[in-house]
Amino acid sequence: MLTALYELKRRGGRYAIATPCIGGGEATAILLEAL
Repeated sequence: MLTALYELKRRGGRYAIATPCIGGGEATAILLEAL
């Protein structure tokens, strides 16, 4: 997720999405918005 934040700032973007694995075949999605 930290890489997504760095790239969001570096590229001047507004949104980024990160999809971390939580084990057992499950995952979650996190939408980040630059303010």
